[in-house]
Amino acid sequence: MSRKRRNRFPRSRVTKSMPLYINNQASLTKLPADIWNKYTGLTLRNYSGNVKFAGTLVSDKDVIIDGCPNITTLPAIKAGGHIYIFDCPNLTKLSGNLEAGERIIIAGCPKLAKLPAKAVAKRSFSIYECPKVVALPRELEVGTIIELKNCTSLSTLPNHLEANAITVKNCPSITGLPRHTTAKTLSLIGCPGISKLPKEIKISEPIRLRDCADLAALPKGIG
Repeated sequence: MSRKRRNRFPRSRVTKSMPLYINNQASLTKLPADIWNKYTGLTLRNYSGNVKFAGTLVSDKDVIIDGCPNITTLPAIKAGGHIYIFDCPNLTKLSGNLEAGERIIIAGCPKLAKLPAKAVAKRSFSIYECPKVVALPRELEVGTIIELKNCTSLSTLPNHLEANAITVKNCPSITGLPRHTTAKTLSLIGCPGISKLPKEIKISEPIRLRDCADLAALPKGIG
């Protein structure tokens, strides 16, 4: 007598020292909602099954969500390492705060419209090719690098923007930077909506500018 093939993740006992890595597992159609907080590292890649989340995703290491077409929302995520959210075509909302001990990278999510109120990354915060994102988190705490690239609807930035290096590229809806912008290096590329920079801006090295057609002057004392 043949046994029926399982298409659910087994509810086995695991230890917190184990990583969870699921990649290209088409036959696994359902995952238990409480599975996410049982592992040190979480990787869900090229997974088309149904996913439900129970509360905050917590990991001692990385949280990687990559190429998951059936994920529409993600909860708060707290990772000791990196948070990577890549190529989720139906993701529309990040409903909880993001906190990473290393990097936060969000890329290739064409329907993503809402970011959380707060994001903390000790190394870098990057968002690429998310054309429906309108606003960054109101509280954005970043240690080293902020990168905003190819986010065509992005227009609202937090009141404070501070990092070692800030890059804004191909974000035509941004019309200016916050008064409290502080960085060692600043790159503005393909931002035709920016017509001026705040006089309070603090940049210690020369600004890199390209294809910012309406920016006619720089504040005194920059670089």
